[in-house]
Amino acid sequence: MSVSIRVFAIATAFAVSSVQASAELPIHAQTYLNQSIHKLDTIARIRRAEGSLPTLADARDAKVLEALWDRKAILGNGPYRSTDVPILLDIFEKENAVFKTYMLFSSDPQKLPQTDQNAAFFQNEISRSSAFLLTVCSSAVEALADFVAQLKPSEFNDARRQGLQQTRLGIQEFVSSAVIMMRSPALRAENRVIIADALQENAKQLAATMSIVDRQALAAIASTVTTPEIAPQLRSFTAAMQSTDCVGLCLIP
Repeated sequence: MSVSIRVFAIATAFAVSSVQASAELPIHAQTYLNQSIHKLDTIARIRRAEGSLPTLADARDAKVLEALWDRKAILGNGPYRSTDVPILLDIFEKENAVFKTYMLFSSDPQKLPQTDQNAAFFQNEISRSSAFLLTVCSSAVEALADFVAQLKPSEFNDARRQGLQQTRLGIQEFVSSAVIMMRSPALRAENRVIIADALQENAKQLAATMSIVDRQALAAIASTVTTPEIAPQLRSFTAAMQSTDCVGLCLIP
């Protein structure tokens, strides 16, 4: 998942590099997130020395981790506009770094990370991180749609078109990975629900950036997840992905 996230962030930043920030997001969102990440880095050094990472199960760590996924403090309530894109991308990159910290953890620096083991052992943290990243994606899509709507025909050049195409691919791959994650037998029900809730909540925005063919592919992947406790969320997600409405970002060839 982390590779596609990186594609998303780079491509989108390339497409909107000329946009300036605004106050649509909380004024101190970046400061709050930077402080939260600094606190995480501090306790992560201690936990690494103990052979692990900060976890939600540890009361000493939970408050710091919860701050990283505080939607109100970091994202506010929207709506998100073109001028919010740079900040949203900065948030995305930093939250993605947190996600990768857990997925790529190795207690022995000389050994490659065991991502499957990490996904199971740190599933509480990875599930929360994935869900928040889906929400950041959705917020960025809303801001990007506004950006595209304001572009003059002469400004919609090949560079921007290619950047947005890569962005769309990155989002699709990220969402696909989140859906596939829910199929893991090691994933506990409560964490499966966390991811499913985020997919349901953000499905409409996420679908808006994808081609109809790509949506259909995601709906097909979702149909392979048959866990009863998330059936309502998946029905809603699948319905959004089966929509044939195609405007804005969806229309970019």
